[in-house]
Amino acid sequence: MAAAEKLTTKAAIEQVMSGKRKAMTVAEIAEAAIPLTALKGKTPKQTFYSVLYGEAKKADGLVVKAGDGGVFKLNGSAASRRRRRRRRRRVRGTNPAHQQKSFVPPWPSWL
Repeated sequence: MAAAEKLTTKAAIEQVMSGKRKAMTVAEIAEAAIPLTALKGKTPKQTFYSVLYGEAKKADGLVVKAGDGGVFKLNGSAASRRRRRRRRRRVRGTNPAHQQKSFVPPWPSWL
């Protein structure tokens, strides 16, 4: 990834945790995701913890708490809904059955 293409904190978390079913601590997530973001300063782990905790509080957030001590895992239902939504949008655009048909009046044309 080029230096100019840095991800947001939420996108970096999703990329690091995608495909993993096990729970990860904030330290593990931050270690893997800090190079993907433009975060600088003394406390990037605290930034990740606050984003993770905020997402875990949401009903359809990106992650859920998986234990005490800052352990999180991906929210499977939210991730699968996002994938289904993307897939559905693609299919709608290419399906000829969804194209608008020309209007034919229900009455005879000689009236």
